[in-house]
Amino acid sequence: MSQIWAISVLNVKSSLRYKLSFALTFVNPLINVLFPLFLMTFLFTGNIISPGTSIGVFKSENYISLILLGTSGSFAGGFFGIYDGKFQLEKTYKTLPALIIAPMNRFNLLLGLFLSHLVLILTPFTVIFVLNYIISPTRPTIAAILLILLVCFLYALTQAGIGIFVGALGISRNNWRTLFLFFFRFVIMFNCVTFPKEIFPEIIHPIIDLNPFYHFFELNRSLWVFSDIFYGVNLFHFLIVIICGILSPIIGIILFNKIYEKYGIEGM
Repeated sequence: MSQIWAISVLNVKSSLRYKLSFALTFVNPLINVLFPLFLMTFLFTGNIISPGTSIGVFKSENYISLILLGTSGSFAGGFFGIYDGKFQLEKTYKTLPALIIAPMNRFNLLLGLFLSHLVLILTPFTVIFVLNYIISPTRPTIAAILLILLVCFLYALTQAGIGIFVGALGISRNNWRTLFLFFFRFVIMFNCVTFPKEIFPEIIHPIIDLNPFYHFFELNRSLWVFSDIFYGVNLFHFLIVIICGILSPIIGIILFNKIYEKYGIEGM
């Protein structure tokens, strides 16, 4: 536990060293909220949709709240890049071999980086989450809020597991990393973080249903609006969320070890 804490403190301090870069990691999600906000405002107030009509759970009175909910949850998506960024930095300064083979449990290294990023995103996540609660036309119950926070945590674990795999590719087989990220962008396009699935043509809906990330955000929106885990297909969403949150970091660590042990560090 002391190793995990030491790694976390060191990584937090190094992240705060470059204040502009650190600030941009939190500004970017806020910038990304502008387009869905403009689009949904146009749809609900531009005579495109008749009054009282909803798009999924999105309505004229709650679309801003649901966009903010997705934005707060998207901060957990930052766990995708923490391992890749850390390993690339250590590789650049040729300190990666020492970091990987240091006399510490490799799991402690991975958990320490996870904890440090969790600390760093806590403030912006909390600010947006509380602001959303204040302006929301519907107030979820305490139980629903706790479930939403659990879903966000499981989303962070899922992204971290994928990030560990990407980090391994980045140091051992960078061309594979580039190819993986190319296809991964298509998955991100249809995660519906701030959009309802119903805004897309019906032919695309089966593709969205196969996207595990969609289920995280759809479950949170439903919990925020209805405060009921048993509403609609929430249990199916929750099952996928649980499976992803548990399996992703386990598989990510296994793949990291296998890739590193087989290929080592490329370019050093």
